[in-house]
Amino acid sequence: MNGVERIYEEFNSLIVLASNKGDISQIITINDIFKKILTLSAASYFETEICRILEETISNRSNDDKLVLNFVKNKAIKRQYHTFFAWNSKSANSFFGLFGDDFKKSVTMDIKSSEELDDSIMAFMDIGSSRNDMVHTDFANFQLNKTPGDVYEQYKKAHKFIEYIEEKFKE
Repeated sequence: MNGVERIYEEFNSLIVLASNKGDISQIITINDIFKKILTLSAASYFETEICRILEETISNRSNDDKLVLNFVKNKAIKRQYHTFFAWNSKSANSFFGLFGDDFKKSVTMDIKSSEELDDSIMAFMDIGSSRNDMVHTDFANFQLNKTPGDVYEQYKKAHKFIEYIEEKFKE
């Protein structure tokens, strides 16, 4: 169980406790905080995973050359994640394009042949976009128009994109 799944279970336990007390205002407050924290947690998890996958790919393709790996980590990966994606779009084409036209064309073909992959990418992009909206505006007053369950379902759907990228980079 990763951190996102643990947070989801812990907050659901809080909801059950508040429900058992019949405290509707507490349930509303918990849900409001819960969906924001879950969104940030999912986005953070995805950032960590994408960076890990990139580092492993560079390491494997450079035959574990520490000089190459450290350069790429320090100059191309570290603190660059949010520049990899055009968060307000519904596609990850800007990310795919970073790896060249052949890679982008291959991924585009995969997406066209898999509605599940397309849906996964849209969920991933929506989580990243929601994260940016929250952290670059007034977080405490930000209105996230999703339920915690919606966010968790998006997370699970988006996780398939992470799995796809990991496998695709191994080809």
